[in-house]
Amino acid sequence: MPHSRLSALSHAAAVPRLATWCAVAAGLLLHLAPASAAEFMAALRAGDRRALARAITLIESTRPDRQALGQEIDRRGLPVLVHPTAPPGAAEMGLHEFQLTAPIGFTFDTSLAIARCIYDGFFDRFPNLKLIASHGGGALPYLVGRLDICWDNIPAARAKTLEPPRNYMRRIYVDSVVFRQDVLSMCVSVCGPDNVLYGSDYPHTIGDMAGCLSRVDALPDGVRHQVRGFNARRIFKL
Repeated sequence: MPHSRLSALSHAAAVPRLATWCAVAAGLLLHLAPASAAEFMAALRAGDRRALARAITLIESTRPDRQALGQEIDRRGLPVLVHPTAPPGAAEMGLHEFQLTAPIGFTFDTSLAIARCIYDGFFDRFPNLKLIASHGGGALPYLVGRLDICWDNIPAARAKTLEPPRNYMRRIYVDSVVFRQDVLSMCVSVCGPDNVLYGSDYPHTIGDMAGCLSRVDALPDGVRHQVRGFNARRIFKL
């Protein structure tokens, strides 16, 4: 299992209660048959931490044979963390040079997965599922205007959705792992103060616990309280 996936799983497994409430998805992590929905939820009910590794695959979840698991997670209103990995085609794009996977590949992987979910009508089919997009939602807060203009002018982009992408961004949760104050403010503006969660990227090489906390603390009073912990406690029912 790639480091990025292992890290996400180890973080969640460190808190036993998350085994009850959290499903973890990462790029093309697993290919689950419809019957896996029952197996997955049975493991969650039993408090099996290994259930964290049996996750829906967000890119693949747009396929009809992946809907059963999504429906069960939606019925329970579970949070789903989308953590990226090196995207398909990483070798062809030369992402190994300068270790471009960390700054570009991961955020591309997240952006593609969530954009596909938006345009495919995923959030209309699963309105109760709480999707958490790692690393500030990738590039989507910056690109949401472009997603909107394409939705307005390209029939294929609006064929399966009821609303413009900017509305779905208000239903996506993102973390504060963005490393700039103005970018964190953009995440709050695009996704809403109720939908931004504290994060530091620790223990990754680029983890910045002190910096991420200082940027969250620099947010306006009401927003700071929500991002520091209130939002996470609410969606994880802690």
